[in-house]
Amino acid sequence: MEPDTAAAAHRSRWRVLANSRREGLHLRLALLTIWLGIVAVLSYGHVPWRDEVRALSIAQDAHGLAGLFEGLRYEGHPILWHLLLAIAYNVFHTPAVLKLVSVAVAFTGAAVFLFCAPFPLWFRAMFLFSGLPLYEYSVMARNYGISMLLLFAFGAVYCGKRRNPFVLGAILFLLANTNAHSALLTCLLLPVLIAGASRSRAARGETQAPKRLSPGGCALAVGFALAGVLLCAATVGRSRDENMVGGQRPVSRVAPVLLNAVADVGGRFQTITGMDSLSTGIKRLSRGAAIRPGIQVLMSAFAYMLLLASIAGLLRRPFLALIAVAALWGMAGFFALIYPGVYRHQGLWLVFVLTLYWLAATEISRQESWWAGRLHRVSFRIALPALFLLNILMGAYKITVDIRSPYSSSRDFAAVLSAHEELQSATVIGEPEFMVDALPYYIRNRIYLQRSARFGKVFVWLRHQKLHMSLSEILDAAHRVRQETARPVVLLMQPRLDRPIPDLQYNYGFSFSCDQPELDEFHAATRQIAALHRASSDENYDVYVLN
Repeated sequence: MEPDTAAAAHRSRWRVLANSRREGLHLRLALLTIWLGIVAVLSYGHVPWRDEVRALSIAQDAHGLAGLFEGLRYEGHPILWHLLLAIAYNVFHTPAVLKLVSVAVAFTGAAVFLFCAPFPLWFRAMFLFSGLPLYEYSVMARNYGISMLLLFAFGAVYCGKRRNPFVLGAILFLLANTNAHSALLTCLLLPVLIAGASRSRAARGETQAPKRLSPGGCALAVGFALAGVLLCAATVGRSRDENMVGGQRPVSRVAPVLLNAVADVGGRFQTITGMDSLSTGIKRLSRGAAIRPGIQVLMSAFAYMLLLASIAGLLRRPFLALIAVAALWGMAGFFALIYPGVYRHQGLWLVFVLTLYWLAATEISRQESWWAGRLHRVSFRIALPALFLLNILMGAYKITVDIRSPYSSSRDFAAVLSAHEELQSATVIGEPEFMVDALPYYIRNRIYLQRSARFGKVFVWLRHQKLHMSLSEILDAAHRVRQETARPVVLLMQPRLDRPIPDLQYNYGFSFSCDQPELDEFHAATRQIAALHRASSDENYDVYVLN
């Protein structure tokens, strides 16, 4: 095919696929309004669970920027999300800012994608109403919605008529301080900046492209990005030896673990590819029987092929395809070495790939082989829509679960306290303590953390604190707190205290036990006033009051 003919064919394909400017403004506004209405209703009824509320608690208790930085010592997250919450809370003085900020961030990201991304409207709509933007990055109030917004903002600015290096650098600086996964993605976007400044349009074979970055502008943007990565590392890595969350493997085991992660990428991205749901369905059909290893291998292989097929269209820009593969392998290694990836983490890779397609769509080349065009159609019309469809189903499932039952029992517990006037000032003790992280969204009662023998709103997974608690130790702590505070004590017990529990294991080595004499003593010293077991998560418990 002649170069001019190839370029014309390329432009023709993108006129079909990237006709966002031809779509009616009213239709896009209608889609965004429907999306916002669904998210607003879901967010209003959503009961935040502990991982959502603890970020707000840290933001509330921080005194200035230095205090906020110190409050993040054991969190494993950078500062940006907590900083936004701290600013919003200091302005509005209500816990509702947790939901408001989350929805506002997700709405802005959805608007940037819907109005600026160079993809067909059906393509944008499928992603917009999938489980990531519709629920996981909006209703669930976490920092991952900021990553979606900043990645799409990077695509919009980088592909604009003028690539402002200061804005690009600022976006990457903020992106690196959203979460550790996004810091990795920030590093992978640095070659994009460098490549955009190192070669001319003619060298890249482009007929249409935004104005390239100057070397000085590129250095500025890269410097901002690297500063953001360093700040993230300084924030996240301060307590690695004290914090029990996150993997710590011997150096000799790092290479084998990484190689295994690269070989089993499909196993690391099972939620976003629908394999988790398929596994659940197979187990139900087989009445709980374990899935055969051969079937698991086939499922992981299918997931791997689907992920690779979704980025095959980037082979028309091999440089971007390599970055997409590096992100896939890098995140798989992160999940294997540091912290297992669940839906919200895996979804960041899909958002990153959409950003890379955004970058590729803006550059039109004279040199393109016929097979690159075919692979692009396979990715854009089959693989990516298939991923969107799987995530639409995942979103429908998560929304259904959230509507049917609360994610936490914290709201129900607040109602219990409201119904007992004598408990309005009571001190709350929970077992396990990490459950109480969700309570401050609905109540203002003081919370006592018995393993670390202190009052506080956030439980920290530290090695030096007491790992095992017996029921008698919890009861002794309750008597001691009532004597010190002269206030009633309410105990939230997740373990069912109807029989002895020799050894109940929680996450990261924490445990609980009780024998029959301890049970008898506890029931003689307390009275049960509620049993809260409606939550879809593990935040269910029985409510006792110390006599």
